[in-house]
Amino acid sequence: EELNEDIHSKMADIYYNKNQFDSSLFYYKEYLELYPEGKFADKAYYHIGKILKGKNEYERAITEFLKVIHLFKNSIYAPDSQFEIGNIYELNNEILQAISEYDKVVQGYPKSPNADEALYNIAKIYDKNEKYRDFAVAVKKYIMLIDKYPNSKHRGSSADRVKKIKEDYL
Repeated sequence: EELNEDIHSKMADIYYNKNQFDSSLFYYKEYLELYPEGKFADKAYYHIGKILKGKNEYERAITEFLKVIHLFKNSIYAPDSQFEIGNIYELNNEILQAISEYDKVVQGYPKSPNADEALYNIAKIYDKNEKYRDFAVAVKKYIMLIDKYPNSKHRGSSADRVKKIKEDYL
């Protein structure tokens, strides 16, 4: 039984890694039907969400990501699922919701690999989005990123933006 569970999960992963998403989707869904509380269920929901996001099926993708967050709070896929939800809202131009979802990554998963990315995305929205532009908040978020995540790949560009905004706008 455990071997079958491993095989089902592995099949889905193989197709996923080969970018054969329809086949992967089939195997992840089948895995969840057979093993709804299986040891790879969090990964299956996460990858289903990623596949649906790639197909621009945003609402369905969010549903899958929320399953990871609510059913598997301590999963390694939970922070990424939260980040993906923020990203979907940003792609969908639902900016206030995107900020809120990104902030859940920063607050709820501050040590996760995407926390600095989420904070950077928030800063960029306040910096670049004309409708929601607020340079003072952008600077605050950029500085927070610089302080909290000294190894972030966005550290340099954040420092540059702080300097530029302070010179030109504040």
